[in-house]
Amino acid sequence: MPKLKALLMSDTHGTHWHQNYYVEGEFDVLIHAGDFTNYGDDQEVAGFIFWLEQQDQFKDIVYIAGNHDLNYQAERLVTLASGARLHYLFNNSVTIAGVKFYGSPCTPRYFDWAFMYDPENAADVWSAIPSDTDVLITHGPPQGIFDQCPGENKLMEHAGCPVLLYAIERTPSIKLHVFGHIHEGYGLKEHTNGRVSVNAALVYRGLRRAPVEFTIETDG
Repeated sequence: MPKLKALLMSDTHGTHWHQNYYVEGEFDVLIHAGDFTNYGDDQEVAGFIFWLEQQDQFKDIVYIAGNHDLNYQAERLVTLASGARLHYLFNNSVTIAGVKFYGSPCTPRYFDWAFMYDPENAADVWSAIPSDTDVLITHGPPQGIFDQCPGENKLMEHAGCPVLLYAIERTPSIKLHVFGHIHEGYGLKEHTNGRVSVNAALVYRGLRRAPVEFTIETDG
């Protein structure tokens, strides 16, 4: 069965140049699940896009924005950041070698960052996931999967979205779900149905974690 060799990352926050993120070899696709900047200003965005364009070891690059990528709410930046090899997803899909990728930057509201939704709008956001999605890329996690972070009382709490979890469970075609947002939750989990969840948040306090290598099986 043909396969796509993928490298997964998220939440690099302006450190995309760091040596810890470099992995030798050729890859079919680089997936970045958002928060590639700290505040999303023009200079940060331009630096990230320049870096993406230099990544010749990837045949294709699929990425979404995150809540820190504030200027990505401006259409003009989206237009500049897309091309034959760069695929910026905003609640839409791209198919590469027969594999359908769907990406969304949306996360539950937390203060006044970018791409946030209120609980009453969650169903509208996640009902848009196509039923034939193979790889789902969201900035935030579903409830209960690599989503724990300290709450107001300093105890660990689940911050993931229950509606996103429901949407994933009703979409059995999803082979891989890549996300970040919750920096404490870095990790990979294979579920009993064969789906794999990856929190690929690379920046955590003083750490610069390694991107996650993953092979996506295709039907081709």
